[in-house]
Amino acid sequence: MAMVAGDPDTGLGVGVGLRGIALIQPLFWGSDPIGSEGSDPRRKAQADRVGRIWSFVSSSNPNCDDPRINPVVSGGPGLAGLGSRRVLVFVAIY
Repeated sequence: MAMVAGDPDTGLGVGVGLRGIALIQPLFWGSDPIGSEGSDPRRKAQADRVGRIWSFVSSSNPNCDDPRINPVVSGGPGLAGLGSRRVLVFVAIY
C-alpha cells in the first residue's frame, strides 16, 4: 500500500500522504537467490513456497521479479518509492 501511495500516477492524491509506516518482518523476493537462499534446503523450500503463493496471487505476472514483491527489481521504484518519509522496520532472526 505504501508503494502505491508513493506512486505519482496511482498515489493517494495531492496533499494526502502517509506520515509513517511499519514494516513488520518484511519479505522482499526475487527470482535469483542471494546469500544462502540457493544452498540452504530450508530457504530453498521457502523460496518455492513463496513462488507458488505469488503465482496464485498474481496470475497475470507470476514472476517474482515484480515490483510489488521486489521493489528493488530493475525498473522498480526502489525503497525511495515508498509513500512515507519515515519507516520503522521490525526483523526477526530464525
